[in-house]
Amino acid sequence: GNDIIEADNGSFDGSVRRINNVTYYLGDGYNKLFASNGDETIYAMGGQNDIYSGEGIDVVYATDGTGNISLGEGDDIVHIDGGDYKFYAGDGNDTFYVTAGTPYISGEKGNDVVFMEINSSMPLQLDEHKFKYGDVEITLADSTEFLNINDLSTETIIENIVSDYSWGAAGLAVTSAGVIDLTNAEFILPEGHLSLSAEGIKGDIQSQVMALTVVNTGTDDLADISVFEKDALEIAANYLENGGLYTANGEINLELEQENALLTLRSGQISTAASGNDIHLVADDVDFRAGSGTISGTGNLTLQAKTDGSVYKIGAVESNTGNDFSDAGPDGAMDMSMRDLEAIADGFALITIGNDDPDTVMYIGDLKDRVFENFNKIKADDDGIPIRPYSGNIVTYTEETS
Repeated sequence: GNDIIEADNGSFDGSVRRINNVTYYLGDGYNKLFASNGDETIYAMGGQNDIYSGEGIDVVYATDGTGNISLGEGDDIVHIDGGDYKFYAGDGNDTFYVTAGTPYISGEKGNDVVFMEINSSMPLQLDEHKFKYGDVEITLADSTEFLNINDLSTETIIENIVSDYSWGAAGLAVTSAGVIDLTNAEFILPEGHLSLSAEGIKGDIQSQVMALTVVNTGTDDLADISVFEKDALEIAANYLENGGLYTANGEINLELEQENALLTLRSGQISTAASGNDIHLVADDVDFRAGSGTISGTGNLTLQAKTDGSVYKIGAVESNTGNDFSDAGPDGAMDMSMRDLEAIADGFALITIGNDDPDTVMYIGDLKDRVFENFNKIKADDDGIPIRPYSGNIVTYTEETS
């Protein structure tokens, strides 16, 4: 049946082991729990605990105490309302909800994400693999896909408290009900995804990230999106409405600083909507593979290489199956294939490609509306991330493509 087992709320030092589909209450003392493969509910309310939740869809509540909590296979849910625990996700899509405490969270196979809702009255702070807000300190391993912060405040201030820090592959998503202030922030997530959504952005986005999503619905001086990224960058929708790089009322200025850095639009859009504002993209190469018409606006669109003396190849830079030469790595040129140009929607007042530089060379090749019978595509999820089996290799497929 549905049993409840309580390891004394006093000072019991014990071990509870393998009884199916039960609720466990672990209090003060040293407790070891090896749960079954059923669907358990576990309350860690104090003491020092070593917990293995077992397989199944388990729910864990951590309110006080310390120790290690390992999740087994299954889509588990963890509520962290206090304590100082190390959490190790298992196979499956595990979800963590944090209100208090100082947890360490390590993901595993599957999509492991952390959620925290606040109404901020102080800055959100970034440290070495850590997020700090007041007394809450969340440490994230590289294997944790996202920390999602939903701020109900009218102003969200983000700052890094050390200059030399990194989040590695962990991702950060901040949604604000008001303005996000980035004046004192630099985002160093070299293999992670940064996502910002707000009703205005104050300051430039200084970043070293793998993927970026920005949705800005602000007005006037807070409507622009300005990004200065150190190396290659992927723009992604992150499953948001208007996800990608989107501003309803401002300009978009994006610059990749590193030589041969590739700007990829993997999903979503780059758009200034119908505001009449400009889009200015600076990168040594581009790969716009999110689809037709995914770069849009009614102002001016400018595409420029960052490196002086760069080569531009407009057309004739795809294979006989239609794939962009950019996929093969840097070749010292901005390769504008038919796929790239198809991504640019009608409606811009002016499109400018290239630099006013006497050392710049531009080649104009064939651009045709044609059908590729065996167009080779990368199999990807809905956010444009390539799907890799256990071998780690990218999976491709062919289909007829216009």
